[in-house]
Amino acid sequence: MNEDREPMMVSLRRGDSALGRWASILFVLLLDAILFASFFAAPRRLASVSVAGDGTSISHDPTSPRGETSAQAAQSDKATMRILGLHAWDYASRVVPRIPFFERQRIRHHKAQVSWEVLEPENDVFNWSYYDQEISARLADGAQSILLLLDGRVPSWARDPAYGSFADKAPPRDLRDWYDFCSRVAERYGSVVDFYEVWNEPGWDRDGEAYRNFGVYHFGGQVETDYLPLLQLAQQAVKEKDPEGIVVCGDFICTNNEDPNRGTELFSLLFDEFGRPGQDVSLKVEADAPIVAERPMYFNYQGSWAGGHDSLGTDSPKDKWYFAEGCTRPGFHTWLCLQNPNKERAEITIDYLCGDGNNVQKKVFVEGESRYTIPVHDPAEGIGVHDNSHGDVSIRVTSELPIVAERPMYFNYQG
Repeated sequence: MNEDREPMMVSLRRGDSALGRWASILFVLLLDAILFASFFAAPRRLASVSVAGDGTSISHDPTSPRGETSAQAAQSDKATMRILGLHAWDYASRVVPRIPFFERQRIRHHKAQVSWEVLEPENDVFNWSYYDQEISARLADGAQSILLLLDGRVPSWARDPAYGSFADKAPPRDLRDWYDFCSRVAERYGSVVDFYEVWNEPGWDRDGEAYRNFGVYHFGGQVETDYLPLLQLAQQAVKEKDPEGIVVCGDFICTNNEDPNRGTELFSLLFDEFGRPGQDVSLKVEADAPIVAERPMYFNYQGSWAGGHDSLGTDSPKDKWYFAEGCTRPGFHTWLCLQNPNKERAEITIDYLCGDGNNVQKKVFVEGESRYTIPVHDPAEGIGVHDNSHGDVSIRVTSELPIVAERPMYFNYQG
């Protein structure tokens, strides 16, 4: 990746309803499920491709019987005599030498996996020879459509250490690198490729049933929060280089259990307005002239306490914050919201100054450009609930980097 590129921005409107936010994604998921059926109406869009190794060109004559659309082929040939589609590794070196040409011609539609780690083993160093051969071999056999699976493993140089042992299949440290990978693939193969699938079965993520039961995962992040930015960026990158290309959402498969009532926890999370991860948000407002900004919020807290509150934004982050008011007695829930606007991770020390003089200190780490939320009424990172003066608490926040802190409180005082 070139360091002088503009930062890549992804728009996530977390305030939208879950249904509205994911409707288009689930529509694309449905498209993925019926993708091969849709191939019947997909004509080839290009006549040739150059192979990097020897510079030869493979032509595809749209006037030949192999150049007819899939819909026409379905009318002229018996479906039982032709294979609908094929996903194969090493097609050029393993399939072509072993399967006769007339049998390979029965395969109308192809899916080929493009591994980021294989294609770009070093930053901005691309090895196209393998994929040139794979795609050229398919075109030479008369492929009517090709789907490329844009997939990890993530190259070692691009991995985000925050994902630990899952980093090989998780979002990269810099999303601009993922955008660049997708853009380069679409730029090179867009004229001969019809479809692009983004990641292989991200529904089998680090929290999924397959990993819990068998140690198998295809996505090292959380699909309900980490996958959408990858999908958005891939769609933008592909459309910029290949406007006619169709971008397909990865499969949200959750289980291999035949019981239809099993493995649905992912869909529950996607439509859970209260428990779904990724709904906590901090804001940064910028303007070309001085303004005043405030953030009113209205709520029905846990379905019990209805109300609202307002907060005036600060004009700059600080390394120290003080909050004199706070309470964790029964009927009071106090929260501490921390925004780290820096690129780097911040180490933050929280001193809870309690009414009985028995003070508590906790430390947390907040990743760059993210928000972290602490329930002060929980003993893990707060002080817990106390029906005495220990529950009357002030808070001092100290950070090694400038941050923004806020302390909302929800309560039902004396009923």
